[in-house]
Amino acid sequence: MKSKVLVLLSVLLTACATASATDLSLTAANILVVSGQTYTGTANVAITAGQIGYKGSNGQLYLAKSDTAAHASVAVMFVNSAGAGQPVSYVTSGSVVTIQPAATGSPPAIGTCYFVSANSGNLAPGGDLTSGNYVSLAVIVTQSATASLTTQVTLIPTATGNHL
Repeated sequence: MKSKVLVLLSVLLTACATASATDLSLTAANILVVSGQTYTGTANVAITAGQIGYKGSNGQLYLAKSDTAAHASVAVMFVNSAGAGQPVSYVTSGSVVTIQPAATGSPPAIGTCYFVSANSGNLAPGGDLTSGNYVSLAVIVTQSATASLTTQVTLIPTATGNHL
């Protein structure tokens, strides 16, 4: 079983286009929902549009992080900013969201994969995944011209208890 999981992870990382080795920095004002249902919940922490998160057992929304399986279980991308205790809008798996990277330059290539980062709420390229991280595919670039990302949310178990 362990070898099958490692092969799956290897295939996934190979199939994804290579991205830079830093978290994807987004311009919050330019996060736009292209398709998919938008929902509203209560932020448990301060949230910025474009960050990724999950719904806690108390029903509140938290920022995803690759430190534990629960924190890495991405289920949403936030489409507006909110303070702790305030309403925040989000989309779920399968939604298409147009983003604009904050840094100037060309947008990520089609097929580029971003995973849950070790930094709360951020998207990280596969090259940033290190030993001890839980691996959770968060988004795949589906349209390069506008840097549209589809939130294909999948937790990938690895050979050592979901860790790399």
